[in-house]
Amino acid sequence: MRDKTEPRASNREFRHSPRAFELGMTRREFLERSGTAALLVSLAACRPPTVPQPTAEELPATIDAATERLLRQVQLDLFPDDGDGPSAEDLQAYDYLVWALADHSDDTNDDRRTIISGARRLQAATQASSSTPYESLSANERDSVLRSFVASTDGERWVSLL
Repeated sequence: MRDKTEPRASNREFRHSPRAFELGMTRREFLERSGTAALLVSLAACRPPTVPQPTAEELPATIDAATERLLRQVQLDLFPDDGDGPSAEDLQAYDYLVWALADHSDDTNDDRRTIISGARRLQAATQASSSTPYESLSANERDSVLRSFVASTDGERWVSLL
């Protein structure tokens, strides 16, 4: 059995470690500072990436006719008139969306920006793959396009706002 006055091997090694302790820093101070540094580095790594937002000039004051047709069709695809529940038309989903987006209490109105830019991205993706507007596709084609669009993080957020 070892003598209690004799330091443990790990303490001896720790006591003789260079640099931080030569500056007069105690073990407790070293652990506190390294813990703080680790926390700050991990918080910086968790910061969401900055996504360039469209400027006010890029966003129309009102939703144009093409975007309205696309949004109405997507809402009908999400809430179809199949007898299992109310459809998007029964719910007046588009009218509610327009009402919600007209809230000017928030000057930035990120939801409005997300919905309009998401509609543009969906239309661009549709026309890139089939050179046909989303509303002109068959129900199966629209379902396929919408599912692949929703698979992206931005697409999922966009659909959740509709």
